[in-house]
Amino acid sequence: MSPSADQVNALEVPDAVSEALLQDGEEIILALKPSGWYVLLISCPVLVAAGVVAVASELFGFAGPRQAVPVLCAVAVCLRLVVACCQWMGVLYLLTNKRVMRVRGLLRADSCWCELRKISQVIVSASTLEGLIGLGSLMFQQENASCQEACWVNIDSPRQVQQAVEGALKRLP
Repeated sequence: MSPSADQVNALEVPDAVSEALLQDGEEIILALKPSGWYVLLISCPVLVAAGVVAVASELFGFAGPRQAVPVLCAVAVCLRLVVACCQWMGVLYLLTNKRVMRVRGLLRADSCWCELRKISQVIVSASTLEGLIGLGSLMFQQENASCQEACWVNIDSPRQVQQAVEGALKRLP
């Protein structure tokens, strides 16, 4: 039995978004955002690099003002986190009765999708870090190719969401 939309953190989709994205007769079954961990996961390379540079400047010395490098590293981390928060706010994953979609962007929405009737398999994958915190990504496999553009990244309860998508696949006419 597949979970209801409420069981997998469903969101209310604004009417303007749904009108712009949906085709005739298409209904939203499930709307999700990536986990809040998304902000840290996509920022991880900058966070690690800034930490390494700040520690290295302390260990090996720096010819300029003593706190300049750590302060610049802190500014870089803050800027990256602000950008990541904006990116997170602009990502929405939709499951309709006809398609799976990924919508991205705050000012201009960029969307990509896969038609449900063309999806042959829904695959859950998780990096080591995602697995440790209970997240995963959904990949949609078509008969001769994957639909990588529409994959859902860093979602909570990926197995439940997979079941919801597979349930929609089973209900296709």
